[in-house]
Amino acid sequence: MTSSAVLIGCQVFIGVVFLTSFAGKVRTPARYADFRTAAGELAPWLPAKAAAPAVVAAEAAAVVLVGLPATAPAGFAVAIALLLAFTAAILVAVRRRRRVLCQCFGTSSVPVGPVHVLRNLILLAGAGAGAVLTAVPRVPVEPAGLVTAVLCAAVLTWVTLRTDDIAELFRSIT
Repeated sequence: MTSSAVLIGCQVFIGVVFLTSFAGKVRTPARYADFRTAAGELAPWLPAKAAAPAVVAAEAAAVVLVGLPATAPAGFAVAIALLLAFTAAILVAVRRRRRVLCQCFGTSSVPVGPVHVLRNLILLAGAGAGAVLTAVPRVPVEPAGLVTAVLCAAVLTWVTLRTDDIAELFRSIT
């Protein structure tokens, strides 16, 4: 698989995850209110009334920017910045043993924890790889490479979006 195909996979992965995150937060006024409350609890040092709309706007920007070849580097940069901020806030909450519900993709009853840090590290790896690959000269992608890249991105996206459910399966087993 060429670097161009892997870049497309990174664009699909990051784009779909951030689109899902954005949509989950703004789908209804109640979901946005839940997110704003969680943002205030997760990062109490920031004013939630300003932070929540900034996060939503940045997620929307990341989706649009990462999807266009000319702006993909900026899209990956926005995604990386958001993921670093999210990860830092989650780590602070976990360290302080604060029970803050994860509102990453809309309403959830699962508090943030180490599994969310792991999920964000996977997303950071995808965004980082995409950012690096935007600097590599692009070559035409064969259809098989494109299908493989999109299928791999779809699987990784599904696993990422279902992190809470997967973690619950493992908690049930132990």
